[in-house]
Amino acid sequence: MQIIAGDGGGGSGMSSNGNGLGYGKNGKKRRRRIIWVTVAVLILGGGAYGVKAALSPNHTIDPSKLAAVERGDLARVVVATGKIQPLSKVEVKSKASGIVEKLYVDYGDRVTQGQVLADLDKVQLKAAVRAYSANPLRSEHLLGDALGFARREGEL
Repeated sequence: MQIIAGDGGGGSGMSSNGNGLGYGKNGKKRRRRIIWVTVAVLILGGGAYGVKAALSPNHTIDPSKLAAVERGDLARVVVATGKIQPLSKVEVKSKASGIVEKLYVDYGDRVTQGQVLADLDKVQLKAAVRAYSANPLRSEHLLGDALGFARREGEL
């Protein structure tokens, strides 16, 4: 049996698990160096593969992406988000009120001065005209009654 300095009396210079890496300062440094070299090789290998894959073009075309050539119109669709603001905003009011029978313009249409925008239900309007035209006759009738009453009482 040989005795080696620092071996603790009778070993072959290997660690107790037999892998030769040891548990001392040098063994830890060696393990750390092996790990870093392995990581560096993996990173370099992955980078080289990525560059090769990016630079070498694939000349095969997927048959599902092929189509026959034909002449026709192209339709372009633009999808965007945002808010549309009008150039000017006008509030339209009417002196007459009632039920709208027919509407001639739509929201956002351009209109000119004097253009008919809507028709109102004429039944209610005719009734209102009759009521207003009957009021002067009723007033005249009431005035006549009041004058007749006053004459009878002798006030006039």
